[in-house]
Amino acid sequence: MSELKPEFKEKLLKLKALNKWKRNFNTDYPEAKKDYGYNNEAISFENFICMSFDFSSTPEGYDFWRNISLK
Repeated sequence: MSELKPEFKEKLLKLKALNKWKRNFNTDYPEAKKDYGYNNEAISFENFICMSFDFSSTPEGYDFWRNISLK
């Protein structure tokens, strides 16, 4: 099990999106159970968000997550 990379966690907290991110990640990858190892290898925050889950299948929608990824 791995913790979320600190800089990604801090950015999600700052954007008030951490809980939403966790909910969607755990919905798309229930077997992961907080194992963020693969996502932690992302080269940028944008890449990290984009590889986390299918934006259009979330309650927030595509535009919300695309905007978050660009911040």
